[in-house]
Amino acid sequence: MKLFEKYRVNNINEDELSTVTQQLIKQKFDRELRDKMTYRLKEEYGITRGAAASGRISGRMILRWSLSVAAALLIGIVAWQVVGGHSPTYQSLTKEYLATYYPNNELRKGATEISKKRSEAIAAYNKEDFETSARLREEVVVLPGANSEDYFFLGVSYLYQNPPKGELAIEPLLKGLEDPARTSLLEEETKWYLTLAYVQAGQFAPARELLEERIQKGGWNASKARDLLHSLPLE
Repeated sequence: MKLFEKYRVNNINEDELSTVTQQLIKQKFDRELRDKMTYRLKEEYGITRGAAASGRISGRMILRWSLSVAAALLIGIVAWQVVGGHSPTYQSLTKEYLATYYPNNELRKGATEISKKRSEAIAAYNKEDFETSARLREEVVVLPGANSEDYFFLGVSYLYQNPPKGELAIEPLLKGLEDPARTSLLEEETKWYLTLAYVQAGQFAPARELLEERIQKGGWNASKARDLLHSLPLE
């Protein structure tokens, strides 16, 4: 009887199970998928590498789970569906990515009208009053002296509201990218939040372009971009 048939009828011994699993994992698992499976084990089953190493989960359980994933790959079924869950959705991922607020480290200088408004906006933002922060930034960006940071924090103030206002966030974030005085750091982060705004607004084509750019560059948020790209619906 072939090993896969023996496994299907649950008539496979420990050695055979280990052999088949190792072969399939070697052939089919790349680094990205292993990371995804580790995440799924931790989030849905409470299984971590440390738990496995300390004996809180049996080796046979890990082997059988691994074989289920590998077998699913061979027949074209997404692995994390086989283990009984669902892959993260773009809605859940954007919610996760927006759960940590970007810190506001702007300097408050002078006593001009824009400086006063900006200081009020910063104070509201740091209190997580994003509706007030957005309203005040709306007033700031129409004043002489508005800069890319004003547009950036207006955009993220829209995104951090409950529910996020992705459509409203797109325009100020785009304007922030048009500012010739922007810094490279701000440009990178503005593009990231613009991506999330596009996803929130259901505009997946421009979101894909930015995600692919982020993945190609690597580094900051590249793994998050990869996960989000894979979760977007096909158009």
